[in-house]
Amino acid sequence: LWSGALQLALLLTLVGLFTGLCGTLLVRRTIRPLQDLVEQARALSERRFIKSKISNVPELITLTTAMNAMVDRVGAQFSEHAATVERLRLSAVTDTVTGLINRSEFQRRFDELLDAPDAPAEGMFLIVRVHDLQHVNQELGHNETDRRLAMLG
Repeated sequence: LWSGALQLALLLTLVGLFTGLCGTLLVRRTIRPLQDLVEQARALSERRFIKSKISNVPELITLTTAMNAMVDRVGAQFSEHAATVERLRLSAVTDTVTGLINRSEFQRRFDELLDAPDAPAEGMFLIVRVHDLQHVNQELGHNETDRRLAMLG
């Protein structure tokens, strides 16, 4: 009886250890992909667009796929918005005909250069004025005048 009890206790201990090991492996198999998804969400909040590897855990495949798709969409939207902002910024500081910076942007850069402690002590700039631009525009036409102004610029 005593021997049988010891064998049963040993068997139950081994089964318990084996079950605990299997449970630990199963939990780790589930936790790793979850940690990847948490890292993906953190990265997204920091404007980093990383994708998670598709999980082997059947319950997480749909979640991982959805998160990766969301990262793609948010990344694309962010790129579109950045391009739009850059286009708007350029249009706000450049002349549409010549492509050169406009007066306010020139003034801002010029003031910045003059205030810089390491600015060169001497220099020059050239101002070009087209005499009687209205007459030139009437004579050549609007498109040709714009083309020639752009070349001059």
